[in-house]
Amino acid sequence: MNNLKFTSLIILLLLLINNLTLASENVVIPAGTELVGELVTPLNSKASKVGDPIVFKLAKNLVIDNAIIVQKGTSGRAVVTHAEKATYFGQGGQIGFEPEAIETANGVSIPLTFETRCRGSAVNDANMVVATIGVGIFAAFFHGKNQTFPAGTKFNFFVADDVDLGISKDELGKYFYVIKADRN
Repeated sequence: MNNLKFTSLIILLLLLINNLTLASENVVIPAGTELVGELVTPLNSKASKVGDPIVFKLAKNLVIDNAIIVQKGTSGRAVVTHAEKATYFGQGGQIGFEPEAIETANGVSIPLTFETRCRGSAVNDANMVVATIGVGIFAAFFHGKNQTFPAGTKFNFFVADDVDLGISKDELGKYFYVIKADRN
């Protein structure tokens, strides 16, 4: 009976070691990998609301180990995290959003991160000060500009965490287009 327990323990340890070895050989997209995206959904601080869904697409291929992991034009998800309309006294509008994820061809979700917050330009702030001094109380009637990001606006963002693709380098060609190196 003790031999059976000992043998079972050894087999379990060997399987665990084998699984750890296999996991370390998988292709990983490192956290902090920079991506370039392009808005599909236009944003405006007057019309957008916190929680609104946003669609973007990749402006460049995501390439890892000479394989195109996510192809240019692939859509991803984002969400509006902050929205304030422009107000009087020349106060510009603000809008912020956060990319959530984009998927690889083999169905792995890549978590993304960044936060962009834009406020009315410095020119608007300077106009507010000049208007307050020059016009006094009537400055309250000068309205700031809302922040707008039209479709096609490009942004850099990053992979939030290491992402294990669940495949080895040898299997990349089964799921992704592998770029052949120049042979000059």
